[in-house]
Amino acid sequence: MDASPTRRTTLLQALMTRRNLTREKTVQLLAERARTMGVPNFSLELRQLDRLLAGQFVDGPRASTRQVLEAEFDFPIDLLLGPEDRVALAGGRSMFGEENRRVLRSAGFVTWLAERSGTDLESVYAFVAETAEQLAALPVATRAAHDHARAALPRSTVAAAVQRYYDSPAEHFYKARVAGASSTEDLAISLSVLTEPRWIGLGVPLDAEHERPQLTRDPDASAIRMTPPVFLAAVNRLAAVEVGDSVLVDNPLYRLLELDINAQHVEPTFGLTTFAAYALTTDLMETELVNSLVDHPDRALSELPVRDEYLPTIQSATAFAQRICAGGPACLLSIARAEEDDYLLIVQQRSRRVLNATGRLAVLPKAFHQPLSASEVHDRALSATLNRELEEELLGRVELDQISPEARRRLAPGHSSTRSEPMRWFDDHPNAYLLQCTGFGINMLSGNYEVACLAIIDDPSWWTAYGGTLQTNWEVDQSLSYSTRDPDALLRLIADPRWSDEGLFALLEGLRCLHRHCPEKVHLPSIEVTL
Repeated sequence: MDASPTRRTTLLQALMTRRNLTREKTVQLLAERARTMGVPNFSLELRQLDRLLAGQFVDGPRASTRQVLEAEFDFPIDLLLGPEDRVALAGGRSMFGEENRRVLRSAGFVTWLAERSGTDLESVYAFVAETAEQLAALPVATRAAHDHARAALPRSTVAAAVQRYYDSPAEHFYKARVAGASSTEDLAISLSVLTEPRWIGLGVPLDAEHERPQLTRDPDASAIRMTPPVFLAAVNRLAAVEVGDSVLVDNPLYRLLELDINAQHVEPTFGLTTFAAYALTTDLMETELVNSLVDHPDRALSELPVRDEYLPTIQSATAFAQRICAGGPACLLSIARAEEDDYLLIVQQRSRRVLNATGRLAVLPKAFHQPLSASEVHDRALSATLNRELEEELLGRVELDQISPEARRRLAPGHSSTRSEPMRWFDDHPNAYLLQCTGFGINMLSGNYEVACLAIIDDPSWWTAYGGTLQTNWEVDQSLSYSTRDPDALLRLIADPRWSDEGLFALLEGLRCLHRHCPEKVHLPSIEVTL
């Protein structure tokens, strides 16, 4: 992701970041400054500001714009539109103070951002540190109110906004109608998940015969672009991580490049990337859209520069190699019980510490598809990630993605001897545990690929032996369980507004598949997919 010299961070861009100014707020601020100064004929549009931020004015802006910019930001125009590091070379004033004392937890991510944006590391480190200081200085109540507004935004509102942005025929997106109880109307569900009829209603076993993942050389990283708005969004993401308690670890990550999926097999082709490359590019789209809905609820979704860059059209969604298309399996876990003669379904409310679907309902396990390390990429099957995450999220296995000190000390953290006893039980009962792919889609909110899966533990003796030992990890804020013999409770679960779209997609496709597997134990409300 090499950047040309014209994409080096301008001083104007750095000053906006330091003052936590959006592009829209900057335009508004400059217009107010022009009125105060009595500057006639002042006009600045967002596209003109973007050219300024990118340093693309050959002859400089017109006189009125130059005059207002210099007055507002207190630097000569040639310094404002030049690289930020020219300030020190020119003997200019430091905008970061005499000394910056904040030590960043996300230093590795800062280094990645500096290298890919063509900006020196010291400047980027200072940008992030100063932005974090500004966030930390906000009243706690202000930050809490903003976080609450984001979390309280209904799933349906976000999905509708995604569909409006793409102005696309409704048949591209997953829709379902769920029959209500006798006293209620049917429940209409519309998701931000882009899918096709051949990608849903599946029941493909995730085993060596039907799952055939390929790994290929990663395409040219320079194809992943970083524009000034993306850079600013990445700085804000890292600053928010510094102030909050989100867990951010730069582990290797599989990115989807190609896909061949049908009712007989799942054959994805993956490349390797890093979590930093994903978190500081395409993963910024979700935050950008949600913040726009919270901060500007009456504004049309026309100013989303990160989304415009990485996922501008429906057609770009399946051009996987043109962006970092990360993602992974979202699995509905169903456990047979003898006394109840049912399946117990377990779902989760995501912790505030996770980076994605924060505070939302999701199936369990849910994971990014990734290897244990960059050197251990041989086990690239989706089922490998699912089994690992099931143990970590529910069966008490030590974290294998290097978050915990114990995992870092182990020479071979994925060795079979480290598996939990409940997982080893399946070795002696191979027919008791089934993994199936039930659907595939692209979440147009995040750009992630979503593989809906179903895990079936069909032998009730497993629950008898290990049900009392199940315990969730740090990724889960609360676990919820439901019986497949209680259709009214299942209907309330489906209607819960806290769901993430990919979670609800996996739930609905998992329930349909489980009903086909054992209809006598699964009493569902009628679910009709209208794609």
